[in-house]
Amino acid sequence: MRLIIFYYVLLMSFISVAQEELTYSSVDQITYNQFLKDDYKSLKETTRNALEAGIDFYNLRMRIGIVSYNYKNYAYALNHFQEAYAMNPNDSIVQEYLYYSLLYSDQIEESRAFASTLSLDLQHKIGYTKNKFDQIIFSSSYNFNNNATKNENTTFYTSEYKNIQSLFNENSVRASFFIKNTIGKRFQLSNAFTYFNLGSLGSIELSKNRFTNEYRNNYYQYNIGIGYQFKNGWALSGGFGYYNTHVSNYTIVAGKLNPMMPPPQVPPFSLVTTENSYNNYSTSLTLGKRFRYIYPSISFHISDFYNETKTQEEVNLTLYPFGNTSFYATTSLNYVNGSINEYVIGQKIGLKLSNKFYLDADFAIGDFSNRITANGFMTYNSMDKISTQTGVNLHFYTKSKLEYILSGYTQQREATLYKFTNLTSCQTGNYQYINNSITFTAKWNF
Repeated sequence: MRLIIFYYVLLMSFISVAQEELTYSSVDQITYNQFLKDDYKSLKETTRNALEAGIDFYNLRMRIGIVSYNYKNYAYALNHFQEAYAMNPNDSIVQEYLYYSLLYSDQIEESRAFASTLSLDLQHKIGYTKNKFDQIIFSSSYNFNNNATKNENTTFYTSEYKNIQSLFNENSVRASFFIKNTIGKRFQLSNAFTYFNLGSLGSIELSKNRFTNEYRNNYYQYNIGIGYQFKNGWALSGGFGYYNTHVSNYTIVAGKLNPMMPPPQVPPFSLVTTENSYNNYSTSLTLGKRFRYIYPSISFHISDFYNETKTQEEVNLTLYPFGNTSFYATTSLNYVNGSINEYVIGQKIGLKLSNKFYLDADFAIGDFSNRITANGFMTYNSMDKISTQTGVNLHFYTKSKLEYILSGYTQQREATLYKFTNLTSCQTGNYQYINNSITFTAKWNF
């Protein structure tokens, strides 16, 4: 036992002496050798010990930064390149490494802002040009389900009701156009226009008859967004959305009794189409801060979809465990305050498959009714409630900065049946169906 204690004290003494003898010269020589050997683990340990001892210099930061960069831990390398840049901001080598570390750690706006400060020669070398547009996106979707074909022949009628009315949403198409540009160095402006065309089947079920009518309705959406990227990693953005929704429905309207006829009389009725248009809005504000491996953000939204004012709070947390975008995970929580409080919990995961292919998948569960995200550019203002959503996106990158995305999503939806006990009073019932969508997106990243 005494022998073990003796060797332990002796070992601690050697460590203590080594730490005391850690000097600028020794750190410079040790880290240089570790850098040449590409000894990432040892170089990180030596750098940590040196910084704790108060030893810090340009080559130390560059060596650990470059090795970390080569191991694709761009978030860790970024911190050291920023310190090296502060010591020698005129060195084009650290400038170039700093730019790519920002870019590959998914700090796109900050990388562009930094690139705009570099010399024209270095901008040309890294491929940066000040364009009128940063991004142009065209997207088209086809949504399909068997809601109408399955339910138009299903009997919902029972003798306790006078009639059953419903609107079965059918297939739809969507097209959207998005454009984003940077004003100055750090201010971003985004605009998007989206068009929907939705088919539906109005149904009125009586005791012995069923009447149906087909409809095609148009939906229009316009969004404008602004954002500012601060130098310390904070980002502030906001958005305004305008939504024009048109809903056609099929219903029974009671006629007037004939005063010349004795009671009891059965009032006449007619089948008519009702038209309702909604002009609604949303406003959003988002604040986020990028740390080394995480990006938390919080958003606030206000909307009046279908003329009901609601407020929403949204929290997102993105994790980059390896310091790059080869793998990331985003957890989100959205809470809607209205006549009925709703929430949605979501999880998204992204994975780099190769230099040309990237895959991300997400799953969310809750009540999507009137949910807003992405500062209003993404909304869920469907008349039918969405309770779960699962999707996969496959990204393909070309050499010309053109990106293609193929997406597939499945939603569990819940629609409403209106069960009339007379021509003016009704009870509601629900039924579920699956809605699927396929989306093709072309994105130009300038």
